[in-house]
Amino acid sequence: MKKVFIFSTSALVLLGIVFIAYNFTFGGGEKKLLFSKNNNSSETKKDNTKKNDNAKDKQNPFNFKKKKEEENVVGIVEKVSDKPVLFPKIEKDGTRIKYYSKKDEGFWEVSFDGSLEKKISNENMPDLKAIIWSADGKKIILKRGDGFYRYYYNNGQKRKIKDKANFMIWSNLGDKIIYDYIESPKSENKTINIANQNGSEWKVLAEVKNRKSVIAMIPQSSLISFWNVPQSTKESDLQMISVAGGKVQNILSGKFGANYLWSPDGEKFLVSSVANKGGDTMVLEVGKVNFDGEKPKVSLMDLRLPTLASKCVWSKDNKTIYCALLSGIPDNAVMPDDYYAGKFYTDDYFWKVDTETGKKERLVKLEDMNKMIDATDLFLSPNEDMLFFVNRKDGKLYKINL
Repeated sequence: MKKVFIFSTSALVLLGIVFIAYNFTFGGGEKKLLFSKNNNSSETKKDNTKKNDNAKDKQNPFNFKKKKEEENVVGIVEKVSDKPVLFPKIEKDGTRIKYYSKKDEGFWEVSFDGSLEKKISNENMPDLKAIIWSADGKKIILKRGDGFYRYYYNNGQKRKIKDKANFMIWSNLGDKIIYDYIESPKSENKTINIANQNGSEWKVLAEVKNRKSVIAMIPQSSLISFWNVPQSTKESDLQMISVAGGKVQNILSGKFGANYLWSPDGEKFLVSSVANKGGDTMVLEVGKVNFDGEKPKVSLMDLRLPTLASKCVWSKDNKTIYCALLSGIPDNAVMPDDYYAGKFYTDDYFWKVDTETGKKERLVKLEDMNKMIDATDLFLSPNEDMLFFVNRKDGKLYKINL
């Protein structure tokens, strides 16, 4: 009996050893294999992330993952409007945003948090190309087809101002309009002009060579700046003239594919351009202007933020800017031509930049950028606690709480 017990016990121990060995060899091996797959998947994801970050770093000369920058992250991207918007503008009371909707054929307004959205006028404008708001948001000029119209959205009336113009803006006081004028499609003669709101009593201020120009009032002044539409192979000289007329003066030259954005006090400007004629690497600089003396004098500082001036907005402090840093530019793209022509979308990231020190702070963490954003029409709330923008990919209005 004792021998039987010893034999049974030995057999049981041996069976246990075999079972453990089997599990270790096969079951354990399978677990190890499964863990290795997960590990490989994780490593692959890390590798892909690293590759993506490296690709994005080509558009970012500074490190995306600096700890100090990440500590200053402040917000997330939130949708404000459920419908595509065109030419948004903050209402004069500073609590709502007005815009035009082609889909719903009319002007709308929406609260900052998107909770209240209502139609304020009906107007079908399929040929709408631009809305030029006065600084106070009370006056509107529409560009429809090849004509400019003064529009009153409270009653829907439209009164034609000018034909044969490409670009038009309001004066700083909102009492005049400034525009370019081409006599005929074949004419080489083009002028910058000033007129009353209705287009009467117009006056030629300057003759210009470029057929397509961008015009912008220099804030807090009676000066008008203008430059040719950005093209990678052409210089975009920044020039100016007084609203009273006189001699055209050069502010800055030698920049190819350049676009400009003035600070609120009119003493600084952003200039985005290509690093070399015909190149595709964007450079963003801040220029400080000294208007004293016979000629304006400009000092430039590279902000090391390769993006477009049109993807930035100035703070009221005249030193801080908020920008969408573009990435995902196709290898064969001609910059900035192809972007402005709408040939591709960018994948943007948001930054706050001190234009005096060059210090940069990320606004949204990389992991929170779960939607591709191609930001345009950037503007700040009156208290500068919110950054608004339109996403070119879906046309909708978004915001970041600052």
